Amino acid sequence: MDKKIKILHLEDSLKDFELLHSIIESGEIEHDYFLTDNEKDYKNILNTENIDIILSDYNLPDYCGNEALKFAREIFPSVPFIFVSGTISEDAAINTMLNGATDYVLKNKLERLIPAIKRALNEHDLKIKSNQAE
Repeated sequence: MDKKIKILHLEDSLKDFELLHSIIESGEIEHDYFLTDNEKDYKNILNTENIDIILSDYNLPDYCGNEALKFAREIFPSVPFIFVSGTISEDAAINTMLNGATDYVLKNKLERLIPAIKRALNEHDLKIKSNQAE
């Protein structure tokens, strides 16, 4: 990654956050990290920070990952959104993609996280450059 990115992570488990954040740090991605576990802070961060990528758990106690995706797509349709979850069925995963998620990574396959983030950011940059060229 050439520039420092801003990551918004919607996660209710401190242990999962620590694990994912350490994986991102080991992947040598320069970043600022925003963590929240609730709708109010999630929306506030999205509205006040220039977020480059969103990571979200699928199941949260007080907020649904699908609702977070829907909100993000309404106001920032091109920001990459990756579900990182331990409890997502194949049908639910397909539905997240149909609803605009960029990717999903299962928590038991976290070796996919860094490649998924890099691919999503690269595709986002290519879209921006293509739109600018047009």
